[in-house]
Amino acid sequence: VDSLARLEEPPPLSAAGLAPLWRPAALLAVAYAVLLSSVVGYSLRAWANRHTDASVLVLYNAVQPPLTALLSLAVDPVGSRWGLSEAAGTALVMAAVLVCARGDGLVGRLAGGSRGRERDRRVRRDEA
Repeated sequence: VDSLARLEEPPPLSAAGLAPLWRPAALLAVAYAVLLSSVVGYSLRAWANRHTDASVLVLYNAVQPPLTALLSLAVDPVGSRWGLSEAAGTALVMAAVLVCARGDGLVGRLAGGSRGRERDRRVRRDEA
């Protein structure tokens, strides 16, 4: 409707509307999104699924947004927006993750490393 009413010039699906997508910067952004966000991200998640418990991975998922905000602040401290609400949100998420980890005994397993996982396997085997 917008194209017919000439509210969008050029129309988004016309050759002129698609031309900016073929610029090198746009193609690099798409390549980055596909390779790093998808391929590398899913590969790392698959590797982590083989080497740790699902409950630990869920906790890492909760920590990703605050860590991304902190990384953004570290990379571009002038351009990043970081205030009291962001700091409070990050602190709340980190506190919640610690509470969950302690409640499930994950902190001990993480601290014990592979010995902690081996101990968990023995306990499960003994319970069966």
